Amino acid sequence: MKKITVFGLTLISALAIDNPMADILKDYENKCNAGDEMACGVAGGVYDFAFEVYGVKQDYGKAMKFYKKGCDNGNYRSCNNLGFMYENEKGVKLDYKKTFELYTKSCDIGNDALGCRNLGFLYINKHVSGINEKQAFLEGFGRVKKSCDITPDFTACSFLGDVYLKINEKNDAMKYYQRACTAGATDNVVQSFEEGVKLWQLTCGMYELLKQGSR
Repeated sequence: MKKITVFGLTLISALAIDNPMADILKDYENKCNAGDEMACGVAGGVYDFAFEVYGVKQDYGKAMKFYKKGCDNGNYRSCNNLGFMYENEKGVKLDYKKTFELYTKSCDIGNDALGCRNLGFLYINKHVSGINEKQAFLEGFGRVKKSCDITPDFTACSFLGDVYLKINEKNDAMKYYQRACTAGATDNVVQSFEEGVKLWQLTCGMYELLKQGSR
């Protein structure tokens, strides 16, 4: 299943308008060119995810252009989304160095939850050079924790729960499993929807077991 990166609710609002999508997209492009960094992120997202039902064709080149403009002007979700394109070869060659730079800007400067999550797993999956395995895990764990603390999502919070359970820190495991359970399985990024639901149910079950054991 293709990974999904959330780029904000603004686009959803735009799709609800009765105007033709092409006109809406053009409006966002104009706003971006006038200095509206949020509009840049929305325009990039439309080209990235190809809402062809609205008459918009996928164009990774344009997506990168608008993401870059948004990122340069302070829309840190755009930095994350651009980094995601480099990490997943979406219209560009794989470049972990560029991915690292963009995720770092998104997380460490912009405090973007998704950027922190993606940066964390970049460390944990050993795609950051010049750092030993133990330090990479610690750096990654810290970023994933920051992500879950900013805006809880299933992937980040359930990972933390698993780590804490493995080292027998059951109270912390319960806390993060609860956050993951509450967040739901809508952000599963590596598996099908059905597999995501199963993982979510398992996580909620782990929370309930730990909760009962703490009484």
